[in-house]
Amino acid sequence: MNGEQIKNKIPQIRSTLFLTGLFLEVLFVLIDKSRLSNPYTGVCFRATFLLFLTAMLLEEHSKKEWILMVAVLLFTFFCYRWTGKNDLLRVAVFVFASKTVPLRKSLLLLFQETLAGCLVIVFLSLTGLFGERSVTTVFRTGGEMQTRYSLGFGHPN
Repeated sequence: MNGEQIKNKIPQIRSTLFLTGLFLEVLFVLIDKSRLSNPYTGVCFRATFLLFLTAMLLEEHSKKEWILMVAVLLFTFFCYRWTGKNDLLRVAVFVFASKTVPLRKSLLLLFQETLAGCLVIVFLSLTGLFGERSVTTVFRTGGEMQTRYSLGFGHPN
């Protein structure tokens, strides 16, 4: 492959990286919210962060965009170092990486994966294969015992 062919493939590579990162991010959130235990959650989210960061760096940006991105990334990095929470940094990279990704395609993937994942978790819970169907406990201090349906997710709320 020559340089021109590689340059022509960059948008496809960038889109694939973004959609793969989005798919994995939603998958890891579904796993995290279910009763399934994942000891590598942090590593998984770092992998999706790297996919989004690579997609962001492969995007063409103007000088103004680079200045804004560096300023936002520095701010969110300092927030991460100060609080220990990396959510702002991850969201900023996600937003910058989504610049040219088709919104309809991304939202359709997000909806379909979330729906399928939730249906699988609920089905496994109702059949007794995985997770609890309901939780019975005292949910408020001084309250009475209540049964709430969790349907395979970590908590009824």
